[in-house]
Amino acid sequence: MNVFKKNHIIKKINRCRRKGYTLVELIVVFALIGIFMSAGAAVVGAYYKVATRISDISHAQVVADTLLNDISSQIVSLRYDPSKDWNDQIWINADSMTFENHLGQRVTIETDESKLLSYVYIGETENSRVTPYGAETYMDNTVSELSFEPVGDDFASTGLIRVTLTLERDRNVPVTYTDSRIISCYNVESTGE
Repeated sequence: MNVFKKNHIIKKINRCRRKGYTLVELIVVFALIGIFMSAGAAVVGAYYKVATRISDISHAQVVADTLLNDISSQIVSLRYDPSKDWNDQIWINADSMTFENHLGQRVTIETDESKLLSYVYIGETENSRVTPYGAETYMDNTVSELSFEPVGDDFASTGLIRVTLTLERDRNVPVTYTDSRIISCYNVESTGE
C-alpha cells in the first residue's frame, strides 16, 4: 500500500469521526434543555394559577349576582304594616331573615346544611323548603356566609336591607368572593291588607 493511499484512508476515517458529537457536548445540550424546561414550567405553573384564580373569581361573581338577584326578588315582595313595630314583622338574624311576603306566606331566607341558598315557606299546616338552584348552578362554590342588616337607624323610614353573600371555592387555588347589595322594600308603606 502506498503512502498516499494510507494518508487518504486516515483522513477519511478522521472525517467520519468529526461528523458526530462528543459525549460532553451531548451532556451540555441536555443540561441546557433541562434548565430551559424547568424555567418554562415555573412560568407556565404561575400562569396556570393566575388563570385558574381569575376564572374561579369570575364564576363566583356570576353565582353571587344570580343568588343576590333571587334574594332581592324575595325581599322586595315583603309586606310591612307601618302601624305595627317592624321588629314584630321582620326578623333579621345574623344568618337568616324571616318576613311575610305579598301572598301572606311567612318566608325564611337562609342557607341549608349543604351550604346552598334555600327558602322556607311556613304555612298554616306544613313547612316547605325550596332550594331555588341545584348544586351545579353554584359552579363548585358554597355559601359560607349570608347576612342581613337594616340600613339606617330605622327600617320603617328607609325600607332598605343590606344583604351580604360570601362564596368559597376550595379547589387547586382557594377563592373567597364577597358581594353585598342594598335592597329597597317597596311594600314598606303599604297597609298590609
